[in-house]
Amino acid sequence: TGPELLEQLDGDIDALIIPMSTGGQIDGIGRFIKEHLPSCTLIGTEPVGSTILSSTEGDYYNAGSGLDYAPKPVERMLDDNLIDESWIVPDASSFKASRMLTKTTGALLGPTTGMQVFAACALAIERPEYKRIAMIGCDDGRAYVQDTMAARRAGEMDSMEEFEDDLHAYLESRKASGEADSEAWRNEEGQRAFA
Repeated sequence: TGPELLEQLDGDIDALIIPMSTGGQIDGIGRFIKEHLPSCTLIGTEPVGSTILSSTEGDYYNAGSGLDYAPKPVERMLDDNLIDESWIVPDASSFKASRMLTKTTGALLGPTTGMQVFAACALAIERPEYKRIAMIGCDDGRAYVQDTMAARRAGEMDSMEEFEDDLHAYLESRKASGEADSEAWRNEEGQRAFA
């Protein structure tokens, strides 16, 4: 997958977003990309409540990407300083993005892919200087249809306006927690990145 990504994106990737999970995918793909593009920002994602990289334990519904420990491949990556950033994404945002993918593109993908899409959209707004952001569509939505629909919040319509509101709330929380130091998403270029 690493060589395919590099070839398809003409050897130019500003950021690569991959779920943490058991660490095999992010270790294999991430290690290859970082060997060829050391400047590429490697971002590992996990749901809020998972403690692979986060220290805040809690309940999470996105079972495909979260764990309560750091598996050996993740420990090895941390020892090698390969993971540049960890983004913790709320379940509701992951499931909403999964539903939005189905609604807008017809692609039936699961909540872990939704988590990657949500993080990629947030990153594009937060850092408009990143022109090529790659992420991995890693789960088939057929196994998650019931969960994806059950995760819908009361009164939610899965509109683009709601999705944009979720993105902005998420970016505000990153800013408030000190995870983000960029005001770029507030400016015109950041707004164009979302559009």
